[in-house]
Amino acid sequence: MEQHGNKTSSAIRDDDSLKAVQDAYNTKAKAGTNVAYSKTVAEAFGYTVEQLQSIPAESNMGLSCGNPVAAAHIKEGETVLDLGSGGGIDVLLAAAKVGQLGQVIGLDMSADMISLARRTAKKTEPLSASSLFRPGSFN
Repeated sequence: MEQHGNKTSSAIRDDDSLKAVQDAYNTKAKAGTNVAYSKTVAEAFGYTVEQLQSIPAESNMGLSCGNPVAAAHIKEGETVLDLGSGGGIDVLLAAAKVGQLGQVIGLDMSADMISLARRTAKKTEPLSASSLFRPGSFN
């Protein structure tokens, strides 16, 4: 494997890939989403109309790869960590389940997604009281 300073060529490709993904999600967060498309994607993953109506539309970016809140048995008072929280759809839905005694933390590598999720959460009092959004990744 070829060395470049302290990094191997595969590490450089990994860094490039990570940056490309981060840039794509930053762009998506800034551009927003088509609400009808996002609703269709969410419903395909099993989100209910009631769930989608209980949160700001902009928290649903149409980027779902599952419906973890439906699969998890979240109880009041628990702490939940959402990895790749995006616009905050699952954080806000989980916050409704954990209530004021619990906490939900959304972790995302995209600074613009974190900003979007924080703005969206402010619209959801009292849910936002139990939800936090933090930048981060696993490198």
